[in-house]
Amino acid sequence: SWLVNYSVAEPSVQQAQNRTTFRTGLQFRYGITPRLSSTLGVSYHHDDTTGGTTAATAGPAFTRNAYDFTLTSRYQFSRHWDFDVSYQRTEVNSGGPDQSYSRNRYSVGATFTF
Repeated sequence: SWLVNYSVAEPSVQQAQNRTTFRTGLQFRYGITPRLSSTLGVSYHHDDTTGGTTAATAGPAFTRNAYDFTLTSRYQFSRHWDFDVSYQRTEVNSGGPDQSYSRNRYSVGATFTF
């Protein structure tokens, strides 16, 4: 599936006037066996934050780009139980006060459906 979103939102930094955001991502799901499936996701997120136009409201203007890569596997143990294992890599490049960073997330979970 493909997701695309464009929005104007409240900025996450004080004294910034507005933030425009563009997001896009692809997600591929593949059934390896009837009980085992895997999902691969990649996404891109771009923010433009602008400062105020007067000396009293002047704030930071900056751009932020984020990239996400996700890999998830799900095993359906029974009709009621699913087990998940997931990995997510995030890269954020920012010229603003929230700085650039990267992170790795690992998760393991179980879902009971009744």
